[in-house]
Parts: sequence; C-alpha cells; structure tokens
Amino acid sequence: MIKNFKFERTGFLLILIFGAVVRIVNPPFQTADELNHFPRAWQISEGKFFSEVEKVRTVERGNNPVTKGLIKWVNPNGEMTLHNEDEKFLVAKVPSSLTPHDFTLNVANNLHTFSFDKIRNFLDTPLNPEKTELHIVPNTGQYSPLAYLPQATAAFFGRILNLNAGIIYYLMGFSALIFSATCIFFALKFLPEKRALIFLLAMTPIFLTEITSNSADAVIYSIGILAAAWLLSLQKMTVPISTQEIFALIILAISLGLLKQVYGTILLLYFLIPHRRFKNFSRFISFGIFLLALELTISAIWLYFAVEARGVALFDGYYLGYEGINFAAQKIFLSENPVSFVTAFFNTIISPDVWRADTFINLMGNYNLAMSYDFFYFYLAILIFAAAFGKLNLSIKFRLWIIFAAFSTVFAIFLTEYFIWTSVGAEVINGVQGRYFIPVALMIFCPLSIFPPPKHEKVFAICAGIFGAAVTIFITYTNFFI
Repeated sequence: MIKNFKFERTGFLLILIFGAVVRIVNPPFQTADELNHFPRAWQISEGKFFSEVEKVRTVERGNNPVTKGLIKWVNPNGEMTLHNEDEKFLVAKVPSSLTPHDFTLNVANNLHTFSFDKIRNFLDTPLNPEKTELHIVPNTGQYSPLAYLPQATAAFFGRILNLNAGIIYYLMGFSALIFSATCIFFALKFLPEKRALIFLLAMTPIFLTEITSNSADAVIYSIGILAAAWLLSLQKMTVPISTQEIFALIILAISLGLLKQVYGTILLLYFLIPHRRFKNFSRFISFGIFLLALELTISAIWLYFAVEARGVALFDGYYLGYEGINFAAQKIFLSENPVSFVTAFFNTIISPDVWRADTFINLMGNYNLAMSYDFFYFYLAILIFAAAFGKLNLSIKFRLWIIFAAFSTVFAIFLTEYFIWTSVGAEVINGVQGRYFIPVALMIFCPLSIFPPPKHEKVFAICAGIFGAAVTIFITYTNFFI
C-alpha cells in the first residue's frame, strides 16, 4: 500500500492539515512582520494596487495606537527618524475592527499570553468599514498585488459576503495556506526525485507558520520552491521545447520580477535546459538572456511606479534610528573599499547568531519564540540527508551552475542588507535572516544529490515532516497559551 500511494497528494493533505492547526494555535498578527503585511493585503483587496502616501508626522500624530506603539518600540521618543519633517511614507487604511488591540497593541513589546476567548471575540466582531486606522507600510507598501494574491482575494469575497472581521482575517490566512500547499503539490509532481526534500522543507516551523499568515512571504516562498522544482525538471526533457513552456517561462520571469528582484536568480536554472531542445544554440542563449532582462525590467518598472513615482524613498534602517546607515555613503565606501563587503560577508556567515541562521527552519515571530539551535541543527541534518538521497542525474557542470545560482542569491541578499540595514563600513552585516533563503532552498540542497532513494524514503519523509510540524504546534501553543 505504501509503495502505491501518491506522495504528492499525501504531502498536500498533510500540509493543509498541520498548516490549519498552526493557524489556529498561532494568535492573530503574531507571525513575523504580519502586522506590516496585513494592511497592504487589505488595501489590495479594495483595488488599491498602489499604496497611498501620507506625511509621516501626520500618521504619528493620528488616532492609531498600534502604529504609535510600533514606532515607540523602535524609537523611544515616539517619532521616526526623518531626513526632513515633510517626508512621506506609504500608508494603508484598514478597518480598526480587523486589527483588534488584544492582538496588535502590544505586538512589538513583551511576550504575552492569549486566550481562545479573545479569538472567539474577534471571530464575533462585525466588520465596520467606516471606522478605519491609518497604518504606515513603508516597506510592504511597495510589494505588488501578486505577493498578496490569495489573501487579497479572500478579503475581497469576505467583504462582499459581509463576514465578520475575525472570520475574514482567518479566511485570508487559510487562502494563503491552500495556495502554498498547491504550489508544493506541483513541485512534488515536477521533481519526484527530490520529493522528500521538498516535503520536509514545507513542514519546517518557519515555512508552516509563514504560509498560514497574511505575509507576502507565503506567496514568495511557495512560488520560489515551485519555480526551482519546475526548472530543475526541465533539464530531464529531450523533446523540442513547446509553446506552452515558452509562455510559462515568460510568466515566471514576470512573476519573479513582481515578487522580489533578488529571487530572479532562480531563472539561472533555465540554462540547465538542454540547448538541443531549441532550434539552435544562439536562440537558447538569447531567450535565457531575454528572461533575465525581462525580470529585471519588470522589477524596475514596478518599483519606480510604487515608490519613486509616489514621492517616497526606499525604506531603510535610518528611519528606525539605527546610527550610521546611509545608502549613498555606503555605496561610496564600497567603491573605495571593495574588499570590505567580502570581509563583512564572511564575518557574518561564520556568526549564525548574528544573522539568525536558525530562522531558515526555526520559528520567527514578532517575539523570539523559544526554539533552540539544537532543533535547528537536528532538522538541518535531516534536510541534508534528504538532499543526498533521491538522485538527480546532474553532471558536475550542472551542479556547479546550480551552486553558482544559489550563491548569487545569497550574495545578493547579504549585499541588500549591507546597504539598507548596516552602518557604513561595519565589519558585520545586519538584518539578514535564514528565512530569506527559503525560496532558493532547492538550489542550495540539490547539488548534494548523490545516492538513489532509500527503500523507505516516503515513510522517512512523512515521519520527519510530521515531527517538524508537531514541534511547531507544541512550541507555538506553549508560548502563547500557557
């Protein structure tokens, strides 16, 4: 019976079941940065694809205690650090019934416990679209509607059906879960050689928590893994490339450009496709270059209209009062001291506690939930084991190319954080978290693929995945309800 069951269906159902339990035991707005993502998702559901703009000081002096609390958490004086007093940020208006203070007012302060009675009250709260609060969304406001597609769609229909505020909130999270589980389902179908690895990645605490939230990471993580699995599967094909595949590659390039530019490096896996599938080698190379250029162009166009054309600057650590952060000065320093970044990069890599490497697996909420590095290293060993088995027929050249593509993403993420979260000339890079590498996790692990799958691969993957999910549920529940 075990030999004949469809692993992708079982994986899909397990992700849905355990994801739903995680959503239930994780109180509203406790997932990392969810309070910043939710207003953007709601804004998109109202058809506002570009965020509104407002003076920062006007919002700070407004009637939203949640925003005031968040600002006071980063700046004790209760004001954002600005370049000038008239500076503007991207903002979003949200019905206050959707952000009850039981869950949002202290979200950035000390760890506190909840009760299911508070959740029931939220579920019973009618949506009141007339009474709104203005939220600052300086970083999430620049995300495209694609990054919140399932949540915004659910919010739209929830509003049309006149559902209660709490029901709409949970419906948005469950929609993200269904979308993400579907992406993993197809990833398993495209790349059955790495089904154990893909499933185990999907059952990590951080992945299960993010894909049940209103964060854009639910979509970004899932599409990243699906895209990598599909592109890796194309290297096995020998028939001439079809029109449908060409069209899908173009859609993928556009999608990555609208999600996060840094993950455009996933498109480098295109060059693993046998060039014999094209009419000639030059057409193969030209189309690959076109895809990369398309992703960069789409990303640049979106950022221009979402940020620069709105009269706001890209958000960085300066506004939160972190000393020494200056994007322009950092560029000058790097041009004059090019080795400085390389030094800072390696200094940070060897200090996993500095860049929160454990959040590649461990929970990362608005609080630092009590998950140990022991679990991180244990589950990481399981992932490496799953990566080594389930052999992909990759040549040394292909393995090196995948490593190059993965390293390009890692390098780009550290470089981005070097500019926006690190003081000029610092010897370590701030702001990097392990979860940023989840979309390229397959690219990181697949070059390790050496051995054929073990006899009981499916049983091993399911048991290990259930274990990871069970730990997620236990840690989340005990931190928030006991």
